[in-house]
Formats: sequence, structure tokens, C-alpha cells
Amino acid sequence: MKIRAALLALAMVSPALVFASQNAPYAVEATTRAGSKLLSLDFESAGDVSAFTFRVALPEGVKRIDTSSCLSDLPKGFTGVCNSRDNFVAVTVYSNSGKSAPAGLFSVGKISYSGGGVGQAKIDVFEASTSDGKEASIGTAKVEKLD
Repeated sequence: MKIRAALLALAMVSPALVFASQNAPYAVEATTRAGSKLLSLDFESAGDVSAFTFRVALPEGVKRIDTSSCLSDLPKGFTGVCNSRDNFVAVTVYSNSGKSAPAGLFSVGKISYSGGGVGQAKIDVFEASTSDGKEASIGTAKVEKLD
């Protein structure tokens, strides 16, 4: 139920974000009834990005990371790679045809994890590029915690 509320809250906020759109990854973190954590991964696009990459740093001591749905919600024409190692998840997304991602906030996918010490997930590294390979302007990455 908390996850649905989180996604609804994000959907309500996203139209306001479109007007001040910058290229940046976002995540919403919620705790499931079983105690594991779920991160909804999103990207806010200014409409000029055809590829982006970011790294999610999870709390130290994470025992299990599930990335099977990490790229499940990408817009049509986009693909990518999602890998985890230690307490990090690296996400790389790119356009198959070189077209730009639509302007606004769109979903990338979800990851879940269990275990881990005190703290919250954070996005500590990210980059974006335009269809001609130039570095795109970037905003500020953010992880919201719902609990």
C-alpha cells in the first residue's frame, strides 16, 4: 500500500517537475511489509538526452539485491544495462536509434534489496549525453524516502 501511495505521490508531483525540467535521476524508496526495500527508479529529461548512466549506493551490509526489474519501464526505443556489485547498482540507459528521451519524468524500473545497516540509498554518480555525443546539462539527483 505504501508503494502505491509513493507512486501516486510521484505522479502528482511530476507535472510540476516538467516545467523546471533538468536531466537527473530520481528514486523513491519504500519499505515492504516483509521489511525489504523497494526503489522506484526514474529519470527527469529536458528532452535532449539520448543516453544516461547513474549509480545507486545502497546502505553498507546489503545482503540481497534484485535488479530483475531495473529496466522494466523504459520508454519505447530505449534499452540498457543494470548491474549490482557490493552495495552499488549501476544503471546505463541509451537510445537504440539515437533519438532523445521524451521531456518530463519517466520511469526506468525498480530494484529491491534486503539487509543493510542504517542509512538510505543515494544516487552518488550520474552523467547524461545528447544524441550527438556531447555532455548534457544535468540537475540534482534525489532519493525520496517514504515511511
